[in-house]
Amino acid sequence: MPVSARLIGQQRLEQMYRDVEIQTDKTFRAAAREIDDAFQDAMEKQFRTEGSSLLGRRWKSLSTEYAKRKARKFGKKTILRRTDRLFDSLVTRSHSEHIFRIQGPRITMGSKVPYGRFHQDGGRKKGRPPRRQIIKVPGWLLKKWTAILHKHLWKKR
Repeated sequence: MPVSARLIGQQRLEQMYRDVEIQTDKTFRAAAREIDDAFQDAMEKQFRTEGSSLLGRRWKSLSTEYAKRKARKFGKKTILRRTDRLFDSLVTRSHSEHIFRIQGPRITMGSKVPYGRFHQDGGRKKGRPPRRQIIKVPGWLLKKWTAILHKHLWKKR
């Protein structure tokens, strides 16, 4: 019966591997959700500080003419917060335009708001806004995300 003993052992080993794989996937998903929470916090702070939180400098000011028009129509809204559509999509996971995807070992976070890329990259055509980079991952934020992964994947069981 050595063949059947090996087969039983192999089946058990394969089941153990699947169990570890499932547990690792659940653990990674939990870590990814916490990383997205940290991303949302960073985005909220980025908007509150008008860019200086992640960039180390504030976003370019609005033109005087546009600032006056915006104030008349939208009150005292800060830069990139005219309707809050972009802001809400970056700081609220349940927002319909928030991007949070887990694909294997990759996590994608961001916004589906179409005009967000013009602010992120800057307009190259007349009438487009200047670059006001929203998403940037400085070293301290990357370290925070790495610590979250370590906490989840290497915690004692």
